[in-house]
Amino acid sequence: MSKRVADRATLYAQPMWVGNANKSLLHPESNFRSDSKNALLAGFGARFRVRGSINVIVEGAPRIADFANGQHQLSLAAEKVLGGHVFQVNVSNGLGSTPVQMAGGGSRNDWFIGFNISRRFY
Repeated sequence: MSKRVADRATLYAQPMWVGNANKSLLHPESNFRSDSKNALLAGFGARFRVRGSINVIVEGAPRIADFANGQHQLSLAAEKVLGGHVFQVNVSNGLGSTPVQMAGGGSRNDWFIGFNISRRFY
């Protein structure tokens, strides 16, 4: 779900449910403690236009139920729209990009930097 607020911000919400997860895929080095194979997450995000074609993005995926191991996954990004391309630099405390990876949580002490290029076709 998304909601545009005025002309400079957009808010996002994405509930996620992970069922019957293979826990051996979730941070095997961290001695995962949860007995449950199910998790409920509340994904949220916000995109703010700072100047013309420059945006700042904040997103997170806190766990609502089960999978209590680790930190909630959080990400920050800055992006520049140039023609049909979007260039993004992001920082996150987790490497997860699928619901089951995000259910495992982010790192307590590590932050990761990434770079994305995408193309919009009009």
